[in-house]
Amino acid sequence: MNVLVDGFVLENTYQKGIRRYLEELLRRVDVPFSMFLEEPPARALPEDWRVVGPLGPSPVSKLDLVGRWKYRERAKKWRKEIQSHSVFHTSYFRPCPIPGVPSVVVVHDMVYELMPNMFYGDAGVVASYKKNAMGNAAAIIAISESTKSDLVKIYPEFSGKVHVIPHGTDHFAIANSPEDSNRQLGKAVEPYALFVGHRSGYKNFQTLLDALQCEAWPRELRLKVIGPKFDQAEILNLQARGLCNQVEYLQYLTDHELFLAYEMASVFVFPSFFEGFGFPLLEAQSRRVPVAASDIPIFHEVGGGAFVKFDPRSPTSLALAVCQTLEKTNRHALIQGGLDNVKRFTWAETARKTLTLWDLCSKK
Repeated sequence: MNVLVDGFVLENTYQKGIRRYLEELLRRVDVPFSMFLEEPPARALPEDWRVVGPLGPSPVSKLDLVGRWKYRERAKKWRKEIQSHSVFHTSYFRPCPIPGVPSVVVVHDMVYELMPNMFYGDAGVVASYKKNAMGNAAAIIAISESTKSDLVKIYPEFSGKVHVIPHGTDHFAIANSPEDSNRQLGKAVEPYALFVGHRSGYKNFQTLLDALQCEAWPRELRLKVIGPKFDQAEILNLQARGLCNQVEYLQYLTDHELFLAYEMASVFVFPSFFEGFGFPLLEAQSRRVPVAASDIPIFHEVGGGAFVKFDPRSPTSLALAVCQTLEKTNRHALIQGGLDNVKRFTWAETARKTLTLWDLCSKK
C-alpha cells in the first residue's frame, strides 16, 4: 500500500488544528506515503517526507510559451509520480488527482452546514466541496461521534461509509511533576484565565468578554488570549468595555511557548457554541489545568466529565463556572479527572485505525 496524502492544509497558515492532526498522524504511520501539494508549503516540512509538487500557478498569458511548457512538464512529472499510489487521503476535501484511486475524506466538523450565518459568504462553497468529496469517497472519517451524528443527520446517504477515528492528544505530554501540583493548588504568581484559538462567530469570544464584566468574575483573574492578532474593531471593543488592562494578547506561540502558557494558567475557558473535537480542552487537561467549557455535546464526549460546564449564552453562567474551577475543593478532582481522561486519546490509536481503513479502501 502506498498512500497519497493531500497537503492542502499545509499550504496555508490558518488551519493549525488540522495541520496538527496531519503531522501527528503521519509521524506514526508505517506505510510509504507522498505529500501532494499544489502550492509551496507555508512552513518547512520534515526532511523525510516525499513531496509531489508543488505545481504552482499555471501561466495566465497564452503568449508565455516558455512558462506554459514548463508547467506542462511539471504536470507530466507529478502525474507519473503519483500513479503508483493506492489510496488518496484528503484532510480538506481536495479532489483526488488520480482517476480511479479510492479516497478517504476526513470531516472535522459540520459547522458550515449547521451554522452558515456565522461565516461571511463562504459557507455554501465549503459545504458544496465537502459534499462532493464525501460523495466520491470510499470512506469518510469523522473525528468524533458528535461529528458523525451531525453528518449523517444532514447526509443520511453517507451513513454507511462513516468511520469515527478521534484525534490523539499526547502531543503534549501529561504533566505529573510536584511543581505542577503545587502551582495548581493556587501558587501561580499571576492568576489568569486562558483562551486559545480564533474568536469570531461560533467561537463565542464576546460572551467571554461579557463574563469578565460580570460581578461574579474573580477580580484578580486576568484573561490571556492566544490566537490571531486583535484587529482594530476588537481593540476598540476592549477600549469601550474598559478591558484593555484585563485582557492580554499573546499571539500565536511556538509549541513550547503554548505548553508554558497552559502550564501557568489558573483555568482554561472554552466558550464555543460548536466544535468538531476540541483540541484545546484536552491540551489543557493534559497540562493539569482545570477547564470551564460550554455545555454542548462534543465537550461531553471528549471532556470525560472532568470540566465545569456553563451555558454558552450566559456570561453569568460562564463567570460562575470559572469561580468553581478556582475553588481548592474542586481543583484536585478536575485536575485528576482531566489527566485520566486524556489517556483515552492517543495518536498511536489514531494512526492504527487510519491504517486499517486505508488498507480496507485500497483493496476495494
